[in-house]
Amino acid sequence: MIRFFFTVVMTLWLGEIAAQIVVVEPAFFTVDSTITVTYDATQGSGSLKDVNQFYTHTGVITSSGGAGNWQNVQGNWGTDDAKVKMTNIGDNKHQITYNVRDFYGLSGDPGVVQLSFVFRNVDGSKEGKTTTGGDIFVDLPELDEFNAFFRTPQEQQIVVEEGDRLNIEVVASEEADIIIYANEEIIKEGRGNQLSIEYVPELTGDYVIRFEARANGALVEGSFSFVYQPFSFEVDPPMDLELGLNRVSSTEVIIALQAPLKRNIILLSNINDYKVQERFVMNRVPDEDVFWILISDLNPNQDYNYQFLVDGAITIADPLSELVLDPDHDSAVNNFKNLPSYPEGQASGRVSYFKTETSDFNWTDQNFQSVKKTDLVVYEILLRDFLTSHSYVDLIDTLSYLKDLGVNAIELMPIQEYEANDSWGYNPTYHMALDKYYGSPEDFKKVVNAAHEMGISVIVDVVFNHSFGQSPLVQMYWDRNNNRPAADSPYFNSSPKHPFNVGFDFNHESDATREYVRRCLSYWIEEYHIDGYRFDLSKGFTQNFSANNNEMSAYDASRVSILTDYANYIWSINPNHLIILEHFASNTEERELAEKGMLFWGNGNFNFNEATMGYHDSNKSDFTWQSYQQRGWSDPNIIGYMESHDEERLMYKNLQFGNSATGYNVKNLATALKRNEMAAVFFFSIPGPKMVWQFGELGYDQSINRCVDGQVRDCRLDRKPIRWEYQNEGDRAALKDVYTKMIDLKVNNDLWETRDFELDVAGPVKTIRLNDLEQNAVILGNFDVSSVSATIDFQHDGIWYDVFGGDSITVSNRSYAFNMAPGAYHLFVDDNADVISSTSSLEDVGINIKIYPNPAIDILNVAMISDFEKELHVQIIDINGRQIGEGMIIGRDTSDDYEVIDVANLVSGYYFLRIRADDATGVYPFFVK
Repeated sequence: MIRFFFTVVMTLWLGEIAAQIVVVEPAFFTVDSTITVTYDATQGSGSLKDVNQFYTHTGVITSSGGAGNWQNVQGNWGTDDAKVKMTNIGDNKHQITYNVRDFYGLSGDPGVVQLSFVFRNVDGSKEGKTTTGGDIFVDLPELDEFNAFFRTPQEQQIVVEEGDRLNIEVVASEEADIIIYANEEIIKEGRGNQLSIEYVPELTGDYVIRFEARANGALVEGSFSFVYQPFSFEVDPPMDLELGLNRVSSTEVIIALQAPLKRNIILLSNINDYKVQERFVMNRVPDEDVFWILISDLNPNQDYNYQFLVDGAITIADPLSELVLDPDHDSAVNNFKNLPSYPEGQASGRVSYFKTETSDFNWTDQNFQSVKKTDLVVYEILLRDFLTSHSYVDLIDTLSYLKDLGVNAIELMPIQEYEANDSWGYNPTYHMALDKYYGSPEDFKKVVNAAHEMGISVIVDVVFNHSFGQSPLVQMYWDRNNNRPAADSPYFNSSPKHPFNVGFDFNHESDATREYVRRCLSYWIEEYHIDGYRFDLSKGFTQNFSANNNEMSAYDASRVSILTDYANYIWSINPNHLIILEHFASNTEERELAEKGMLFWGNGNFNFNEATMGYHDSNKSDFTWQSYQQRGWSDPNIIGYMESHDEERLMYKNLQFGNSATGYNVKNLATALKRNEMAAVFFFSIPGPKMVWQFGELGYDQSINRCVDGQVRDCRLDRKPIRWEYQNEGDRAALKDVYTKMIDLKVNNDLWETRDFELDVAGPVKTIRLNDLEQNAVILGNFDVSSVSATIDFQHDGIWYDVFGGDSITVSNRSYAFNMAPGAYHLFVDDNADVISSTSSLEDVGINIKIYPNPAIDILNVAMISDFEKELHVQIIDINGRQIGEGMIIGRDTSDDYEVIDVANLVSGYYFLRIRADDATGVYPFFVK
């Protein structure tokens, strides 16, 4: 006996019961058949409705290629491709006829199990997909033996409302006796290759439609379920609810969804085998737009996943999922150990995951406090382009490198669940879920905890200006005809309000949006102990339309109100939380928000880079705007930066476009790096918090627009080379030493946060004066490409010490005349007690060391060439900057001795031996065979 149970893959819009997106004739076909494909543009996403001419983009899915993996794709996207051009047959239906084998170029037995389709207009600006924006798949029927299946409905979950007709059609591969049942009562029977009925239920509740088809002693069966007239009762929940998942006990949860304007929500889950059932219709909170359901008798050790069926029209995962399982991209996730399995064969699309009991993370950061804002030094990281492993776990090992640099905060580019895996993260879909690509929630908590143990704050870049088409909030309120958010969406504007928008524009004046954002913000603070948020494109949090940047940047009282509301909410949870805005609006607006305690990105990239390249006409190298006092602000709430993820790298432009004069060329690598040293000394000497883009301290010189093939084109989002080996290049190491020294001064010397300072940085010779009762400093540099003579004013007469040069000068008449070579810089202080260089080499303090053999196989010898009496701290650093071993060498009074380090367990590759004594450091590269 043959038994065939029909598996369905698509969802349904209300009132279109059992209408089909794609119909293939004949119903039973093989790879050698000629078929006619008919597409109904009113169905599915509906984006091509009333378009006169469009095209199919199609391929095959094979048993060897795997689910969803298109092969033998036909159609040149965005062109008038005659091969895939369809015929308009009227009533929004379009057809194309072809032989399967010839059309797809198949040979032999290709093992085709499905045909895949996406439809488009001529330029590809509109696409025809399923209601959830997915690809359309048509199964190849099994023809080895007698077969039958439901031709309609094709949908996975169906809700039938009063007045709707349910069109049911069964087709068979040969003449058969067919019976159709509704809850085991016969509603139609007959003989032939097809049997259909328009069915209208009589009673509310759950229905199972089943068919039996018999031919020549063989039986094939199939079934689907639906619910008729589901009704959400208005019931008060048993407790105060958070939107999303609420764990009541180890066996009970309440799930809540905010869904204004929706009539009913049904929970689909592995708890109920993803079947539409009346008892999983969610209640509604009286007088609110929140639906909720209590689920009991759960197993604390079991994995659960769920979706919502909204108004019988669309299936979505929970917008406030803690973890999202993605059938299309999770297979490429490598850093998440024991990633829960996707419920294949039950659900389609993304699903939300939870367990009723989660192991409590052992936080040890109870006493951690962020540094004061004036001392803040942020290191911005895109983990994908920072560590070859792309792993949170390995980031933990690399924190020691950042600690040594002096960094006291890391800012991670967006790590909320975003579309696909290879991304900067600014295409978010689930703002409360950690994206899985870099690791698990447990791994990320370890990063935060380890950072806190080292005194490093963790700031997360969050993206609440926009979301994209995979967002359930977008999908719930979608205008299929215009391919954009619907006019009644409580979350998004149908059309963006400003010119910088990407994706779909959030409406932050909507209560629904604000509730959603607040829930996400509180979750990351409470669940992951996040110390700060950097709000991407905060200037977009407006409902006032602007056609250009000038209009958008103008003072906006409503935007001030929105951002103040979010800030006050965050500070009600953690008064010390860092709130950083990427704003770039009018100074009046930024000053008002700064006085409330918010920090602002201060972009100095253009001016600093003009200075390092050696161009100064029209004051283009004037970076005065990095000063909060120049802006008329009361507090130093500008986070200045010379580079960020959005800006071209200083060293790239130095080497490509640097200025030159006789005997001096900025395009020379050593010269370019030296000029970046000078820029760093000035950058860190302007009071206020600072930010460094990853590898900036090593003179990273790969263009922001570098493509994966090494060419420089418009490839901003492409992966970039990871350059930890730059640590081993002397001139780059010297630049890092300057960064380390300047960060140390900024964080640990009160003079570098003085409110009494003067900037004269418009011309090629630039100076900064830091003034205080106990100590003063003068910073000067020649950013020209030729030598200059300049007389520099000092605060008083007497001896001034050169921090980097190691010399001193005697000032009389409060001035000093300098002859400065191009690129020369000085940092003078009148009291050197607190600024003795911490970046000197071991040789500078009389310690000479040799390591051998190099390359090493099993052991590495560290030979002391000179006597010394200090304890030496030894670290082994890998090519990614991670510490993988450490120890001590005890001081001795003889030079004919050596220490043995076991390197037998190290994999073949380059490493660094970092040896420190007090404030002196030596770095020794070695290779392990």
